[in-house]
Amino acid sequence: MRSLLISFASLACWLACPVVVFSAVESPAKGAVPPIPWVDGEKLHYEIDFALLTAATGVFSAKRGKKVDEFQLELSTAGLAESLYPIRSKFWSRTQLSPWRSLEYGEERDENGDFEHEKTTVNYGTGKATRERYTDEKTEVYEVGEKAYLTDLVSMSYGLRSGPWQRGQRRAFSINEGGKLKQAEAICEEIEEMEVAGWPKQRVMRIHVAPKGEYEGKGSLDFYVTDDARRLPLLAKLKFAYGTAMIRLVKAVQPGLPTLDLTKD
Repeated sequence: MRSLLISFASLACWLACPVVVFSAVESPAKGAVPPIPWVDGEKLHYEIDFALLTAATGVFSAKRGKKVDEFQLELSTAGLAESLYPIRSKFWSRTQLSPWRSLEYGEERDENGDFEHEKTTVNYGTGKATRERYTDEKTEVYEVGEKAYLTDLVSMSYGLRSGPWQRGQRRAFSINEGGKLKQAEAICEEIEEMEVAGWPKQRVMRIHVAPKGEYEGKGSLDFYVTDDARRLPLLAKLKFAYGTAMIRLVKAVQPGLPTLDLTKD
């Protein structure tokens, strides 16, 4: 159960609080979906199912800025998982929009009474990142490169919603975990009308994310996103060593737009 919940928080089973190096997000053509589909104050509510049980809930929130957006994920266990291994964790990010890259990100994880608190700040001028581990009172400095485009585990999901996608289009990126690079790739495998996770039939993109190189075959993430101006992630299927977790959107609150809610009768 612990591995499942940590995997969800990372949004992919091979991500364990890493830095991710994305290729730059392309600018959409005139008239296409805008590169930034979320609005200030957006909150997306999810339920996470595993082995036919709802194991956790998560809320993604976004705060828009002129040049920098702030993202946050709050994660909590639910049902049986709450009694077996309670989790109350928060992950946050400050992300520059152009070029798309993380400036600062951190986490406060409370897992069954074990607390971890850390923050990473990236200095693109020097090409270095500083990771401050407050719980252990340790500081690490590592090279990321002066031309890097870095994104963290929270802003990664927003990055996949951004920019144009076409069937067959790929985005390559690298994961820097403890100074070791792991290669991965996202590909848009489908764009078609489909019913997903209880939502009405609509045009949806299926984006498949998987590790490459020596980690190929060790987990994957299928990301189902509406092909419209909202670019809502309706569902993520996370395959990892213990099975498949289903991360389902149940409520979308976007100020100025109608609220979408599957929890209402």
